Parts: sequence; C-alpha cells; structure tokens
Amino acid sequence: MKFQTTARPLRDLVEEFSKGAILLPQFQRDFVWQSDKIRNLLDSLLRGFPIGGFYLWRPTGEAKDPKSKAFGTNRIAPVFEGYLIDGQQRLTSLEAAFGFYTGEEDQKDQRGNELRCYLDLAERDSSTARTTRLFVSYGGKKSVRRRVEQGDSTLVSVKELFFGHNPELRKSIEEALRLMPGWDATRVDGALQRLDDACEMLDQPVPCTTVSEAEDHEAVEVFNRLNKGGRALKQGDVRAAELARGPAVQVLKQMREFVSGEQEQRLGFSFNFAFRALVVFHRKTAQFKTLKPDWMDVPGPYNRPLDKSWRATKKAIAKALRFIDRMGWSRKALLPSGNAIIVLAAAFDKADSASSTTDDQHYRRWLSLTALRGVFQGSVETTINRFLRSIRKSTNSPAEALLAALKSDEKRKVQAEELYSPAQPWGPATQVMHAWLVAQRAKDWVTGESVDALARAGKPELPGGDLTVHHLFPRRVIADEFMDPNFANCPANYALLSRPTNSELGDKPADEAFSVLTSDQRKRAAVQFFGEAAGDKLRTDRYNEFCEWRADRLAGAINDWLGMD
Repeated sequence: MKFQTTARPLRDLVEEFSKGAILLPQFQRDFVWQSDKIRNLLDSLLRGFPIGGFYLWRPTGEAKDPKSKAFGTNRIAPVFEGYLIDGQQRLTSLEAAFGFYTGEEDQKDQRGNELRCYLDLAERDSSTARTTRLFVSYGGKKSVRRRVEQGDSTLVSVKELFFGHNPELRKSIEEALRLMPGWDATRVDGALQRLDDACEMLDQPVPCTTVSEAEDHEAVEVFNRLNKGGRALKQGDVRAAELARGPAVQVLKQMREFVSGEQEQRLGFSFNFAFRALVVFHRKTAQFKTLKPDWMDVPGPYNRPLDKSWRATKKAIAKALRFIDRMGWSRKALLPSGNAIIVLAAAFDKADSASSTTDDQHYRRWLSLTALRGVFQGSVETTINRFLRSIRKSTNSPAEALLAALKSDEKRKVQAEELYSPAQPWGPATQVMHAWLVAQRAKDWVTGESVDALARAGKPELPGGDLTVHHLFPRRVIADEFMDPNFANCPANYALLSRPTNSELGDKPADEAFSVLTSDQRKRAAVQFFGEAAGDKLRTDRYNEFCEWRADRLAGAINDWLGMD
C-alpha cells in the first residue's frame, strides 16, 4: 500500500467530482450535511481558513461499481482519478452550493437545487456569528427565494464565481450597487472586495493523498481509521464499511437501494437504519461495538449466511412497514420511532404464521405505548436488545412477548395527563392521536377529506403533508388571555385538519369557530371531541377546563382502541 500526497486547487477536485473522475466507493456513508454547514464551509473558504485534506483510493485492478451520489445521476469520466474515501461531505456540499445539480424532474436534483448558495452582498461582516450570514441558500428562507426570483442585485450565485474572476460580472454588480439607496462608496467597495475574495475561494490548495496498491479491505481500514479521530462518524457508518469486501459488497448495494425506496424515503430511513436491522437479524444484537471481526462470515440464526440474513431482514421490514402504513404513519413526522420498526420486524420474523386480530391489537398497543412513554428515546441499543430477548425467550406469540417486555410504568393505560401536558405539535401524543383517527376514518371537518389521505398528500418537506395541527384555542387568543402563547401547545388543544380548513378557521376563538360549522361539519368535528358536548367550555376563559375535559375523552377513546380496559 502506497501513499502520495500533493497540493491541488480545490476547484480541480470539485470539478473532477462533479464530472465523475472522482467517484464514491460503496462503503461511503450517505450525505448528511445541512445547509448551515454548507454555508459555513463557504465562509471558511472566503476567509482563507484551511478546510482539511482529501483521500483518494485507486484500487488494484479494475474500478469497482461506484455508490450513487447524493444528487442527480452518476457520471463517469473517461479518466478515473480514484474513489473518495475522505472528504465526501465537503465535496458534495460544494457541488450543491455551486449549483451543479438543478434539474426539474429528478427529486435528488431538486434537493440539490434547494442547497445552491448565494453571496449576500447586502450583509455586513458576521465573523462572530455562529452561522454565517454572508452566504445564503436558496431553500433556507422564503425571503431568500423571493429575492432570487425578483433578481435582487445584492445576491450573487456562487455558481457564477466557480471559475474565478469575471470582470463583466463585477462591473455590472458595481453599477447596480452604486444606484441603490443607502449604498455609499465605502459600502460598495466593501461588497466588491468580498466578491473578489469569493472569486478566489476555490484557488485554495488542499492536500490530496492518493492511496494506491491497496486491496479492498485495506482501503476500508484506511476509511475506518480516518473517521475514528476528530469528528467521528456514527459507529454504524464505520462498521458498515466492513461490508465492502468480497460477496458482502452486493449486500451493501442492496441495502442502499432499499433505503432509497419511496416509502423508506418518506419515513426518513437512512442507511444506518438498514445496517442496524441487518446486524439485529444476523447477530441477534443491536450493539455495533460487540461485533467481532468475522461477524459477516459467521452464519446467523437458522444458519443463514449474510445475504440470506439480509433477505430475511428486508422481508420482515416490508411486513412491518405495511403494518405501520395501515396505522396511518405514512411520513417521518408521523412515525414515532424507526428503531421500533426494527423490533417489530424481528417479531414478524419470529412469528410462525400471519398475525391474528388479537396480535395486531397487541402490536398497535406496543407501538403506541412505546411512543407515548419515549421508550426508544434513551439508549437505543439496550432498548432494542431488551425486546429482542423477550421475543427469543417467549413461547407465546411475539406480540405478547413485546407487551410483556414493557416495564410497569410503560404499560399503564394512556393517562389524561399525558394529553394535557405541554407537547410539540408533531410529538408522540399527536402521532398516536393520528393513528387513532385513521382507525376511526376521521375526516376534515370542512372538506370531508379523510385524515389519512391528507397526510399522504402534499409536498415531502411538509411534516404532515396536507394535514396540519390546528389549535382549537388559537395561540393568539391564548396569548391575549394568559400572556404566554405556548400555553396553547398541549395535545388536548390539537385537532388534525387540512391546511385550507386550518387557514379558514384561523385565529377564531373556539366558540366562534364552532358557531360557523354546519350540521354535517359539526358531526365530523365531534369525532375529535370538539362540539356541543363541550358546552360553555369552548369559552376562552374556560380553556383549562376544556383541555382537561377533552384530554379525558381522548385518553378513554385511545385506550378502547388499544384494547386497554
């Protein structure tokens, strides 16, 4: 194994990465940086700060099948420079920031489109700010999007700066700035200096180390060691790299294809989810640190080799996903825990036959109670293993085993206090309420559309799709009455309605909102315990009484649905 380090302009690496001369190996993790980190990377480059080195691997023999990139379709250049084994987050971020992927049809291109960046000449120096304001991203704020669409001269696409200085661009920007109100010569000169500095950002030489004459397992070892110091990857990302050798690489590819599926993407499943599930099925544990070096080569349960363990994992997860889909948990914001899905899949794998009606109710109860009690919010590995042991040891149905593994404070009935305590709009209580409403075939009060269908519709980035959380007693009304608008944030004050209905009811006080509903609309509202039965409790000065009253009825209804007498 040989290492050769040279200094190369960052611009060359970004361009080669975009054109496909630099590829990603299968063992690379997914792209995880958010827009603020991308903007801060640009800010570091603007100020001339070093951003670290990059590692490439030139494999022995022919190039292997590359991993798909975060945005767009893989391009492979005639000249192959190597696989990127350190620096993926930075190069992918720069690729997105400079707008290399801005397609209109491909969803991945759309995501890249949201991350493209602009130099904001209207901003002053913000070197003390945690997140730079000198750069903005197209999808960061609606105000930025509007400014871009209106042709704001103070926003300069960094894509126009990729190849360095452009005298014509600089001249046109200078002329526009000098005509703007409030822009004196000093301010214009300062903005132009930042523009000049931005044109030179990618001139920065960065150390690039090429690893050659290295076998697959040696490249994986370099990857692991590079990512164990400083800001380490998640342990699962590092251990998953071990799959990139021998026949296991095909399993690695299948796992990446699996989590890129439409439903898996809607639920926010990452590769780490698939890897943990595979480890659970192949080694009967959720703990990565206990894996031995030969964990992939030793047969798993039922004498399954790794590829059969993955097929069993995929099949069981598919069953679990069908189950939670029937519950209405069709989006990431509606799903309490992805780790609970792994346990549910293990239960389905253990079951000898299709689940009965009683089993289904037990699974619903277990999923709902673990959500409300935050069971999977602590030590995930320990929690998963607790339920796995119960499934393995039990001679009863796996559904009963899951309920038996709950602690006494976790298995108690749903309490009214849990729905009366302060909570985020899309928190566990709302998620369980949504599943209950789906089972009741609840509909929007005004439009008559089903709650389930509304949640499945709408843009991917919206938490509830076309479904939203409506405050029965609006925050503004509560602020006027109690000073603190956050008093309105409790599940007993939440109703799940369409966005148009939420907008139509707006900030109307609860009694006024009820008064404008028709007879049919009031029947649909009654399913969510909003109506005549509340009586005078719909008055703003009786807000607390209403929440106590409604929390008690919601808790009772959910307990009945879960079969908790």
